[in-house]
Amino acid sequence: MTPDSTPAGIVTLGTGSGQRRLLEGLRTRPTHVTAIVGVTDNGGSSARIRQAMELPQPGDTRNCLGALAENDLMRKLFDYRFDEGDLEGMNLGNYIIAALARIEGDFGIAIERANELLATRGRVLPATTTSTHVCADLSTGTKIVGEWEIIRRSPRARILRIFLEHSAPVYPPSAAAIRAAELVVIGPGSLRTGIASLLLCRGMSAAIHESGAPVVYVCNLMTQPGQTDGFTARDHVREIERYLGFPVDHVILNTAPIPTELRSHFERLESEPVVDDLESDVRAIRGDYLQPDSIDSLQRHARPDNVFFLYHDPLKLAAVLESLLPHA
Repeated sequence: MTPDSTPAGIVTLGTGSGQRRLLEGLRTRPTHVTAIVGVTDNGGSSARIRQAMELPQPGDTRNCLGALAENDLMRKLFDYRFDEGDLEGMNLGNYIIAALARIEGDFGIAIERANELLATRGRVLPATTTSTHVCADLSTGTKIVGEWEIIRRSPRARILRIFLEHSAPVYPPSAAAIRAAELVVIGPGSLRTGIASLLLCRGMSAAIHESGAPVVYVCNLMTQPGQTDGFTARDHVREIERYLGFPVDHVILNTAPIPTELRSHFERLESEPVVDDLESDVRAIRGDYLQPDSIDSLQRHARPDNVFFLYHDPLKLAAVLESLLPHA
């Protein structure tokens, strides 16, 4: 423990389902884990909450809470998604977090209370408690506000830069957790609308730098249409470092081939495997980190808009990350 009683260990920075999978692996290890979660997504049931209550996005944080939950009944409640009538697609956990935010009068304290309810093995914290949106300046001179507006823009003009609509300071307990970290892990996740917007929280990069901990970037398996079209591994790392402000220490790269049926499916979605062009980069850590899934199994975990992703194997990823701890 550090002098301010903030646990050391692994701190992860990310959003959504990619970070949840990583946390599912890390919870099996003895090392303490703290998940810092981005809050700028504006899709799904979270969008209704954001519009009605002017809160940060609760969905990704709720997703990560479920990954570390020890209270199984509360985890099922937080993960429960309705499929009836006007309630279809609504997630109960998002509304519980919104109610907690009103009861406590603070979004950050609401997430702390949610950790208590779920008896999380580790800690989940928001990147910021400010309600803001991710924005993009395009090569056409157009500015777009909102994650899904960026993803679905047409025509798909080149993104010049990502920024936040309103300045959003890093949540102080999140900054404290980062400063106490032994290892900081960035990703996997949506590179520009998720990871970049998280790193843009005021004070986030400074906290990471001040920690002195090794910084690991887990490179995405596939490119994302509308965000990283044509991006290689080097492009991903360059973009991370652009918003981080300094170099990462390690880059996790998958070497396992994508099965033909999955590759064909994602090609139809204009998504392709990220090409490893970091041949001489000593920071690259390569291995088979691919979760062995079929289209049918992935489809069962599709989002309400029927989009699903390839994932890293959580146990393999957790093992290699723990091996990078300074005391390992």
